[in-house]
Amino acid sequence: LWASSYSGLFSSKSVHSLMILDDNLDLDKSVEFKTTEKNVYHQGVFWFKNKIAWCTADYDKKAESITYQITPVSLKGQGGKTKKLAKFTVESRREIPVSSWVFNTDTTKLLFIAQSDNDSRNEPYQAYFSISDTSLQTAYSKTIKFTSTERQTKLLSSAVNGKNEAFFLYKVYEDKVKESKKSMPAYDIQMVSFKDDQTPARKIQLKLDNSFINSANIKFYNDDELYCIGLYSNSKNGVNHGIFFMKIVDGVVTQSVKRSFSESDLAKLGKKNTEKDRSGEEGINDEFTFRNFEIIADGSVFLSIEPNYFVTYWANRTQRTVFYSEEIIIINISNTGEIEDLNILPKNQQYGETDLYLSHTSFKDAERMYIFYNEDEDNYKKPIGSKPRVVSNINDFVGTLTTIDKSGKFKRQEIFSHNDTDCVLLPKQVAQIGPNRYFIQGQKRKLMSLGNKQVFGVVTVE
Repeated sequence: LWASSYSGLFSSKSVHSLMILDDNLDLDKSVEFKTTEKNVYHQGVFWFKNKIAWCTADYDKKAESITYQITPVSLKGQGGKTKKLAKFTVESRREIPVSSWVFNTDTTKLLFIAQSDNDSRNEPYQAYFSISDTSLQTAYSKTIKFTSTERQTKLLSSAVNGKNEAFFLYKVYEDKVKESKKSMPAYDIQMVSFKDDQTPARKIQLKLDNSFINSANIKFYNDDELYCIGLYSNSKNGVNHGIFFMKIVDGVVTQSVKRSFSESDLAKLGKKNTEKDRSGEEGINDEFTFRNFEIIADGSVFLSIEPNYFVTYWANRTQRTVFYSEEIIIINISNTGEIEDLNILPKNQQYGETDLYLSHTSFKDAERMYIFYNEDEDNYKKPIGSKPRVVSNINDFVGTLTTIDKSGKFKRQEIFSHNDTDCVLLPKQVAQIGPNRYFIQGQKRKLMSLGNKQVFGVVTVE
C-alpha cells in the first residue's frame, strides 16, 4: 500500500510510505521514500510485474530541462537504482510536456509518452515515447511528428503489447470552421503504430463515413489482436447514436463494424437517459461518456459508459461545487461487433466535497464483468432499470460489488458500509491481486482534508 504526503499546497517536496501488510492485513513493515529536492514531482506509482514502479519528474529551471525517471521498489520495500527514461529542454514551465505511463495487459512492458500539448495554433505537434521491460531496459524510443499543430492534434488512446509494439489513436483536425458550417467531421481518426526502431511507422485511416466520434479507446485482446471501440454521433455535438468496433491485426484493419442503438435498446434506458437530436433521431444523451471496456475470454466485450460532471453553485456570495455520477450503461458487444445486449445499472451519486467516492472501477474474468462503486443499500431492493435513490449523505454510502454476465443477469453485494466502518470505499483504488481476488481500500472522510483512518480488505469472487 502506497501513501503520499506533501510539504504544502504549492510544494513539490513529498514523503511516500510503502506499507507492507501481512496475510491478515496487519501492518508488517513501513518504508519511506522522499522527494527532498525542489521541483522533483511525483508522477505516480504503478504495478510493474512483481515490483512497484515509482515515477518522478525532475524539473531544473536553471538548466532549462526536465527529466523523467523511474525507481523500482521490491515487495520487501527495497528501492533500486533510479533509471532515467527521457530528458527534454524546456525554457519555461509552460513547455513541460504532458506525460503518460501505459502498461500492457500483464504489466511486463511500460510505454512512456511525453507530448507537446500546449494547444498552440502554430507549433507542430510531436510526442516522444519509449518502451521498457521489467528490468528497465529500453527496447527502443521514437519521436512522432505531425505537420498539424498542437491545437489540431489530440491523442485519444494508446496501447502496448508484449512484443514491444506501440499503437496511438489520434484525432487530427483539418478545419473546425468547415465542421461548423457543413455539419460534417473536419478531422481524421488516425492510428499510428510502431514495431521496432528500424521499421517505419504504419498509419491507418479509420473510416466511419460522416459520423462524429464522441469517444474512443484501444486495448489488446492478445498480443496479436487490437480492439478499437467507441461511441459515435450522426450530428455535431449530438447524442450517442451507436458504437463502432474495429479489429487490427499486424497494422491492418481486419474487421470494421458500425452499429446504431435499436429502439428496444433505447427503450430499456428510459427517457431520462435518451434524447433526440435536431433531426429527430434518438440516442443516448451526450452526458454519457466512455469509461472502460473489458474483453472476456471469447473475445466479446463489456463496454461501460457513465455521466460524470460537476456544477458550481453560488448562494449569498458563497461558492459550492457539487460532483455528480449517475447510471452506468453496460453494452455487451460480440466478438464480431454486434450489440448483443444493453443494460443499465441504477446509480445516482451526488457529493459536495470531492469526487473520490464517486464513479466506478471495472474488472473481468473469463465470462463476467465486476463493477466496484458506492451505493445506497435501499437501491438493492429496486430492480435493475428502475429509478435509483439519490446517494448524497456520507452515512448512506455502501461499498458495493456488482457482477454482470453475458445474459444481462446482475448480482449486487455489499462489501462494507460507512455506518459499520466510518470509512467510504475508494472505487478508483481497487486493485486486482489474483485471478479472483481484489484489494479494496476505504478512507475516513474529514472536512477540507482526508483523515488518516483507513480500512483495507480483500474480496474473493467465487
